[in-house]
Amino acid sequence: MVGALATKPYVLRLNITLRYTSALVIHRPTRRCAASASSQEKEFKQTLAGSAENVRAVDIARKVGNLLGSRLAVKGVDRVHLDLVKEASKQARDCRRFQALIGGIQEKGIEIIP
Repeated sequence: MVGALATKPYVLRLNITLRYTSALVIHRPTRRCAASASSQEKEFKQTLAGSAENVRAVDIARKVGNLLGSRLAVKGVDRVHLDLVKEASKQARDCRRFQALIGGIQEKGIEIIP
């Protein structure tokens, strides 16, 4: 491997909409999903059914980040690349959820490389 594929093989992609938050990590050389997490998963829906929490809340974004971080740790991934130029529109639209998601991933020991 040469260039960015060798130095940054795992890329973090975020999808922050008005209703949901999801994130996935793609392994560039194989073009496959290494791990993903979303606020639409069954675990989150069951948790939220009994509580008054909103799926748009910042706490949910942090939980999605924690879940993704733990799934990456199980796979042995310790660092991921985040292209801030591509993700700038998502960060500008909802900065608090963006930061909470990144913080949740970092809490599990995953390093974010710009």
